[in-house]
Amino acid sequence: MSQESVRPIKATILAVDDTPANLHLLAKMLSKQGYKLRIIPDCEQALNSAQAYPPDLILLDILMPQMDGYKVCSLLQADEQTKNIPVIFISALNEGFDKVKAFEVGGVDYITKPFIAEEVIARVENQLRLKAQEKQLLEQNARLTSEIEERKLAEEKLKKSEANLLQAQKVAQVGNWEFDVLTGKITWSEEKFRILGLDSTLGAPTFTELVEILHPDDRELFQQAVSCAIAQGISYEMDYRIRRSNGELRYIESRGEPVFNDSGQVIQLFGTVLDITEHKQREEALQRSEAREREKAIQLEFALKELKRTQSQLIQAEKMSSLGVMIAGIAHEINNPVNFISGNIRYASDYTQNLFDLVDLYQQYYPKPASSIVDYLDAIDWEFLRDDLPKLLSSMEMGADRIQAIIRSLRNFSRLDEAEIKLVDLHEGIDSTLLILNNRIKNGITVIKLYGNLPLVECYPAQLNQVFMNIISN
Repeated sequence: MSQESVRPIKATILAVDDTPANLHLLAKMLSKQGYKLRIIPDCEQALNSAQAYPPDLILLDILMPQMDGYKVCSLLQADEQTKNIPVIFISALNEGFDKVKAFEVGGVDYITKPFIAEEVIARVENQLRLKAQEKQLLEQNARLTSEIEERKLAEEKLKKSEANLLQAQKVAQVGNWEFDVLTGKITWSEEKFRILGLDSTLGAPTFTELVEILHPDDRELFQQAVSCAIAQGISYEMDYRIRRSNGELRYIESRGEPVFNDSGQVIQLFGTVLDITEHKQREEALQRSEAREREKAIQLEFALKELKRTQSQLIQAEKMSSLGVMIAGIAHEINNPVNFISGNIRYASDYTQNLFDLVDLYQQYYPKPASSIVDYLDAIDWEFLRDDLPKLLSSMEMGADRIQAIIRSLRNFSRLDEAEIKLVDLHEGIDSTLLILNNRIKNGITVIKLYGNLPLVECYPAQLNQVFMNIISN
């Protein structure tokens, strides 16, 4: 394939001339330069072609039989779709009058016959370059106009937003401030001047003057907060008191946020102040009221405790008589499913290990599984599952053993099947009772077991356990 056949097309040119030789000559010299030529010998066809498929440039002969080039150019200029297409006249007419008329009807250039290839190419490229620059300029102007409109709209929104902010600050009694760390300049909103009782026409005070307005007990804490914000970039939120010029004491909630440059250095502090005096006054009144109510509540609570203690003593005997029956029933109902769980956990552990071994064999003989398997292994976190599942089964086994131990203690405590007198280990009864009361014992109570070497005691086991329950509960 030749170099010319792969050359990219620069632009599309429509050549209109009633002399075929001229058209072929133009097509030959311009095609070599990478232009796409549409050659048409008829004026009507040329107009239709330009309207249907507008070219980038038109080369137009003047002397043609049906319609001269001046008329064709006038029609092109009158059409909204083709009026911006540059037209270069080509003609054997070399009089100044002809050239002037060509420019009057809308032509942009004039080439005389016979053609000089270098001149034709230079004039064509010049007009296409001018058209491209014109298009670029129009686009830039359009963007600039759009940016100007957007900026005007943004400025209007900003002014409206600032007005709304000032109104909102006044309603909410919130002021804002800025402190330029580099210049030391302090800027306050109108609302902050009002909150601190200062005249805004005098400008914001210096940092030293601001500290003097604060209550003496709050100055050091405020200075430390601001210093940390500047030196370490730490935000702060604090309450302090100020003394207005008329002597009025006000409570202020202040917040400060650091602003950093690209190097991470604090260059500005920005914050808000909120007048919380009325809130503090209501809070103090509420605290006084709550103190009175707490005193009444303490007295009422003491009377209620006495009533509950008496009531508890009355129902304790009845509760203890039915407690053994209930505990024995619960222990029996729990024992069977727990035995089932405990007996099957070991098999579950063995089956799980078999599955792990099977997966290991698959990984050994198929080290590169399908992508869907790899994705699923990642989704279920296979390594964590493999490590955690045996631990989980071990924990379940320990839990089952613990439940079985509790059941044995419950059965030992109730001893409903041991109504007769028999020899009993007192330590075993005490341990069973402590296990039942375990939740109550945890609340700040420490149990210390100092068991001696006691012999077996002949007694009623269930009744003795109830005695232990009453003693330890009380």
